[in-house]
Amino acid sequence: MVDHCIDGRVLYPFAGHVVLAWKTYCKVRNLEYLKTPICIENMSVYRATILGQQAVKLDVDFSAGNGTFEIMEGDQLAACGKISIPENLKIPSTTAAFPITDRFAMTGAEVYKELRLRGYDYGPHFRSIQKASEDCRRTEIAWSDNFVPYIDALLQAYLISEKGDSLHLPVRLRYLAIDP
Repeated sequence: MVDHCIDGRVLYPFAGHVVLAWKTYCKVRNLEYLKTPICIENMSVYRATILGQQAVKLDVDFSAGNGTFEIMEGDQLAACGKISIPENLKIPSTTAAFPITDRFAMTGAEVYKELRLRGYDYGPHFRSIQKASEDCRRTEIAWSDNFVPYIDALLQAYLISEKGDSLHLPVRLRYLAIDP
């Protein structure tokens, strides 16, 4: 996780909270997480978990009745939300039609140079965007057999598409469906 440096601090990624909740949910139910589709709803991250020399311990608690979860860092609430296995998961096709003018205009190196100028200093494990259209509505993201950098790259694509150069950290997620 040392590759996830934001504004000079190594932070536990927002996507890390998503995957931690997913893996723990599946472990508690004796399911293989890479074979279990999930939906996460109304997730909030309340504090940035700074990673340093000492190990950080995150605990996940579930409420079996309603599927809510809490991720705790010591006695502090780090994140919470709701997780479930969808009954009929329908993920839209990934073959959306883009205008011919919406071609890839930036290389991955150019994307990460722009992000670095904004305060996001991602190392090799978190540099999954290979190329992007000029407005970053369309990106090519490399799969590295790890959902944390993959989901983080989706967030990076959103960040780079935002006009301006201000620094933003994701803190809320309304809905995310994953069907591995």
